[in-house]
Amino acid sequence: MHFSGHGAEQGQILLEDEQGQVRLVQPQALAALFAALGSGIRLVFLNACFSALQARAIVPHVDCVLGMPAETEDGASITFATSFYQALAYGRDVQTAFDLGCVQIDLDNLDESNKPTLLAERVDPRQVIF
Repeated sequence: MHFSGHGAEQGQILLEDEQGQVRLVQPQALAALFAALGSGIRLVFLNACFSALQARAIVPHVDCVLGMPAETEDGASITFATSFYQALAYGRDVQTAFDLGCVQIDLDNLDESNKPTLLAERVDPRQVIF
């Protein structure tokens, strides 16, 4: 699952309702959603500013979760995601894909704070291949 959007400094992700109003989604709400969905979801990428709190909340329910620890520039997010998904498409494991995404941020001389975090409690991300 990939979420690309906005996050708040307090760790919520921002969604828009039917009336166009912003709704803050708390980490525990997203954790409850993934707990209810069961163990079939292997990877969640929360490509939003300050989404590391959300990632920590849902990692008990999902094999691998990526979240952004701080405010993130769009260019760095796109650079990381492109490299990450290319590596997965070429059969690399999640850990290697994550590492390659981080290397691409370095190669492009982008801000180090734009790197996401990879969390995995239930599996070794070096063993997760799609």
